[in-house]
Amino acid sequence: MPPLHSSTNPTVRSVFPFVVFFLAAIYTGFLEKVPFLSHLHVLTLVGGLALIAVAVGGRLSVVIRNPISKSLVLFTAWLVLCIPFAVWRGGSADLFINVWSKSVLTFLLVAGCILTIDQCKTVFATIGYSVGILAIMTLALRGQDKSGRLGLVGTRYENANDFAWTLILGLSFLGFLLQHGSRWQRFMALFLSVPILLALVKTGSRGGMVGLGMLAIFAFLQGSRRVKIRLALAIPLAVALLVAVAPQQILSRYTTLFGTGINADTAQTLSTEERNLLVAAAASAEQRLQILKDSISMTMAHPLFGVGPNNFPVAQNDLAIARGQERGGWVVTHNTYTQISSEMGIPGLVLYLVFLYRCFKPLNSIVRTRHPGRNWQELHGLAKSLRASLVVLLTIALFDSYGYDPNILILAGLSCALTLIAQRHHALLIASPQVPPAGLTPEPALNAARMSFQ
Repeated sequence: MPPLHSSTNPTVRSVFPFVVFFLAAIYTGFLEKVPFLSHLHVLTLVGGLALIAVAVGGRLSVVIRNPISKSLVLFTAWLVLCIPFAVWRGGSADLFINVWSKSVLTFLLVAGCILTIDQCKTVFATIGYSVGILAIMTLALRGQDKSGRLGLVGTRYENANDFAWTLILGLSFLGFLLQHGSRWQRFMALFLSVPILLALVKTGSRGGMVGLGMLAIFAFLQGSRRVKIRLALAIPLAVALLVAVAPQQILSRYTTLFGTGINADTAQTLSTEERNLLVAAAASAEQRLQILKDSISMTMAHPLFGVGPNNFPVAQNDLAIARGQERGGWVVTHNTYTQISSEMGIPGLVLYLVFLYRCFKPLNSIVRTRHPGRNWQELHGLAKSLRASLVVLLTIALFDSYGYDPNILILAGLSCALTLIAQRHHALLIASPQVPPAGLTPEPALNAARMSFQ
């Protein structure tokens, strides 16, 4: 059987290092934090060159035929269709031009440039290490908002909730290295997990803590007996250490996930400033409930096209004024599913869920399929790790607005790439013994096992 680690496309293979740099720059936040570099548009140039190579190498047509890509195209088409019906067309157009279109190109870049298992493992390690560096840099710079929540000021990770979601994403990829990496990779994964967890608890993100809990539960359920024993011993110790080092006002904030979090004993242990922060956190939890109700109300009032992509804050402000309030909250829905339904209607939500399902389905197929050999064992581990990331995403999506988040399309790109690799490997396994070397196998051969993994 020919090795799956060799490239099927020399043109695309030559730009893979650019993709690694592209992802490292995104997840470390380094280019955004350095003023001189942030104005050079390095990511745009690097990503553009790599994407051109993907198109020239013929890989783009293969990626576009994948069901994940097709569902993404349908969702994007509906997003564009909703723009003329938006409350504020300029806001929707800006979202499409400056956020969503770039995210779609990132999806094509990731899905198109990853051709082998080794490359996929390199990307997993790159993302995990980069998020670890991001956590260390943020802790060192002590970036905090006015409520004391941690974030990397001046970058896409300035918002504590977005930062928390990225940290959890990094943990899921480090988890793969802990189980399937070399000795050095396992050491680095364990080492970088410490600052990531410390930074995560200091974000004060309630959704982030729920996501971390879901990641731990999912890892426990799908892990081997040895993994389960290790997690059972490590999780209580990690929780105790994080509680010991976290600021009191941040710990108190987490209690507002299930109530106000304020009682007489708590109030006596806090300073005036800390009590004010806790009151603000409780008010935030109450506001989220009202915002959730408003997003459902908007979905019912605009079931077809919604109020327009990126238009919920504007429409919610009008709704609040109409019911007698001075102004609206001018915040996002804090629920991805009602964000999409209120801004793009029920059809938009259906298309979005189909897209997420298409990302999830082939990973399940890879995990369930059994083939002998090291190649499939590695594919199995990669798919389980990526599936865990998607499960965490589906959970965190209940607590914040990630409908147009670029991280989602990077995960989708990885799922698409892994699916194509699995299809090709499966096709080689069921083909005749006279299969040509992997490096000479044309890209259309990727469709030989289409029904098995799509």
